[in-house]
Amino acid sequence: MAVGVRIPFLPEISGDYTAFVSRWYDWIASHGHLAALRDPTFANYNPPYLYLLALVGYLPVPKLLAVKSISIVFDVVLALVASRFAARRSPGWAPLVAAAVVLLLPTVVVNGAGWGQCDSIYASCTIAALLLAVRRRPVWAGLLFGIAVAFKLQAVFAAPMLLLVVLAHRERIRSVAGAAGAAVAGFVALWVPALLAGAPLSVLLAVYPNQVTGGGVGGGGRGVGGAVASAPYTYNAPNFYQWLPAGAPTVWTWSGYLLVVLSVIAVAALVLPHPDRSATDVLLLAAAALAVAVPFFLPSMHERYFFLADVLTVVAAVRNRWMWPVAAAVQLASLAAYAPFLWHTTPIPLAAAAAVEAAALAGSLVVLGLRLRLPPTGRRVPDGARTAGPAPEAPARTAGVAVAAGGTEPV
Repeated sequence: MAVGVRIPFLPEISGDYTAFVSRWYDWIASHGHLAALRDPTFANYNPPYLYLLALVGYLPVPKLLAVKSISIVFDVVLALVASRFAARRSPGWAPLVAAAVVLLLPTVVVNGAGWGQCDSIYASCTIAALLLAVRRRPVWAGLLFGIAVAFKLQAVFAAPMLLLVVLAHRERIRSVAGAAGAAVAGFVALWVPALLAGAPLSVLLAVYPNQVTGGGVGGGGRGVGGAVASAPYTYNAPNFYQWLPAGAPTVWTWSGYLLVVLSVIAVAALVLPHPDRSATDVLLLAAAALAVAVPFFLPSMHERYFFLADVLTVVAAVRNRWMWPVAAAVQLASLAAYAPFLWHTTPIPLAAAAAVEAAALAGSLVVLGLRLRLPPTGRRVPDGARTAGPAPEAPARTAGVAVAAGGTEPV
């Protein structure tokens, strides 16, 4: 089914593909594939994605399909990572449901198979890093986070989530330092092939600063390859800047940064004092709320920067059914923002889409608050964490009877 829903989108050619990716592919193919990275100034992306373009250039398929195959493969990886977050200790349908829903999400399908964007790469690495952090593997989490940032700068939106998990687990300073070092190592290691090909380090260091100063994180374009501002300080993103009048003063951008900080503090204030602060479902709900809040308040956001929220709200919904309306609202707002860019139509005014996104943010915080009102589970070790000895909640087993704290029950 996932393959079938993607087939109609494969022939679509977006403005980003025409203005950027197609030209990069041609340059790489005509300059020796990986050897083309000796002069990475032909592209405004960090080298890791360009390596993948060089590799798919060897495939005996049309250029458009080769480019989109990268995103489609990582759509599958994203679904598998999401399924691990939904998994519980006992077998069940939750992992399969999470994988299927993520793989069939309209924004995931359109982002890769239609648009040719590669957001599924950084999202899969980011969610894997979050999962490892929840399972108390900080060094591996840092490594995956560094790789995610190396592919797309938007991965930094997950930094508050990872920080919250670290605080919830009260990780030691040594573990945090190891995670930070692993993140830097993962990022820098992906520069090595480009450096070996002859790319100047100064050019690589300038990639992300140039993206930020060139119209948002990673640029973008419609038709002619230029960023399109649908309202002051936003590029079609369904966030609160859609409500500002034309000519709004730049103080609103600083207000956005302040609101991001306040949002992170508010979520942390809800979670950290609670006895269940390290429970997987609590941390996942908090991460989903932050995935909506960060791009909702940050300036210079593009329409696809809610991609991480699109996926995390679904994964949270698989573990907490009250999140399904939130996930649906996030998906609706994202699709409404995609439409003017990709199909030159506005089915829902973007100011209204921003209101839907605001409702989703409020809803995610409400669900998190309701979860925290439940009595503590008494199990402070998150799913998948290693413990020194048997789990305290495991009942003792005798001949045919499981002896639990409250009495006996048949095995």
